[in-house]
Amino acid sequence: AFKKLGYSGPVSITAYGDLKATPVHLLRGLSSTGVALAQTIPDVIYMRSDMKEWLDDNPPPATIMLISDQVEEFFSYSLVRRQQRKKYNIFLAYSFRPYKMSALVT
Repeated sequence: AFKKLGYSGPVSITAYGDLKATPVHLLRGLSSTGVALAQTIPDVIYMRSDMKEWLDDNPPPATIMLISDQVEEFFSYSLVRRQQRKKYNIFLAYSFRPYKMSALVT
């Protein structure tokens, strides 16, 4: 899908979740595709530090995709500011259409 949109280059994917509550066959499937797995539990989110590290390692123009139904709770304002200031592209994917559009869509 990214190639069709004109994007190229390396892709890295990290999935965050309660890995202890995820069936082993799903973890194996994800890991066999090259997806990195990171343990986290509700209310203890480690993505912010990983996101900052990613931004530091990937100068603009760079694209990041967030797949989350709870992105508003953790990232919207800081990501929007950085997106606008530093010219990052951000794709937002979710499992259902939200009641209101995210501030990330600017």
